[in-house]
Amino acid sequence: MQAENNEPDDNKVYNLVSLYAETVRFLTKSLQFYHALLNKDLDALVSDKDLKDLLESEPTRASVLRKEITRVKRAIEWFERIQDEQGRESFDYEIGSFTHGVIRFLKSVGLLYLSHLQQRRNTFASRSNLSKYVIEDLDNQLSKYREKLETAGVFGLASAIPLLVDEITPSSVSDEVSESVAATESSTASLATTKRPRPVLLESIQLLDTALKERCLDLFNDFTEKRQHSRFDTVIVEATRILEDRLRTKMQVEGHTGDELAVLAFGSKPKLRVSDVEAEQQAVLLFFKGIFGYIRNPPHHKLLGELSPERTLQILALLDYAIHIVESATKE
Repeated sequence: MQAENNEPDDNKVYNLVSLYAETVRFLTKSLQFYHALLNKDLDALVSDKDLKDLLESEPTRASVLRKEITRVKRAIEWFERIQDEQGRESFDYEIGSFTHGVIRFLKSVGLLYLSHLQQRRNTFASRSNLSKYVIEDLDNQLSKYREKLETAGVFGLASAIPLLVDEITPSSVSDEVSESVAATESSTASLATTKRPRPVLLESIQLLDTALKERCLDLFNDFTEKRQHSRFDTVIVEATRILEDRLRTKMQVEGHTGDELAVLAFGSKPKLRVSDVEAEQQAVLLFFKGIFGYIRNPPHHKLLGELSPERTLQILALLDYAIHIVESATKE
């Protein structure tokens, strides 16, 4: 079942799709990880004669795991062949043609691997005397690949599908599964109970506006600590409210919001003058219209779902600069 009514049918064919090399390598590792987990389950089943006999009493059911292992193996060989034929040092790869159903499968496997990497990150971050820059780099990489899978290109159009293995706990993975993701801790705490360290991202961004810092960063930090990424849109709503309030205060007006407020401030008869160069004044108008139309309006009218901490902070920085423009403007 697909999540959205307007999502393409699984049989829709994409032709001549190109993917960045780093995406192909990540998907290959994801498939290898999933393949190893499936083989681990198969080995456990085969070693238990009673359970093996029980499942093999229903031949169709018993073959599901083996069919999935075969499917994943073929996908790995497909990606490996593409990299061999087009060169391991290529910047991107021509993937060829495949269906939307394949995209959904690859997305699901990639998200499963990301879930595992997130757990490894949390275990690693619990160590003492750890450089904050290491964690920051890990968080940036995790967010980059999550964004690729959730919003970029054909992956952004696809919903995830259930996999035979769709939940990872630290005890699910051992040295026998993958050397690169081998467990080095004995903890068996689940991801839900592993406390995420205070985000180092706050130290990598400088918000100069006091109200923005006081009303948004604490809110952002609270949602980050609780892993409530679906509530980051609340932070954006609050930040744009501050921007609107600052505009009204600067112009000494009431009752205007959004695009109307931008036009009143910087339009043909501006109440705020940013530049004597008309092209620059018009550019500022378009800048604020874009903020209100594309950043303010969506979270004001609907729930946006999960947002990455990095992108949320970038938006806060953008709004901080917009407030600076307002404060620096001359009242007409």
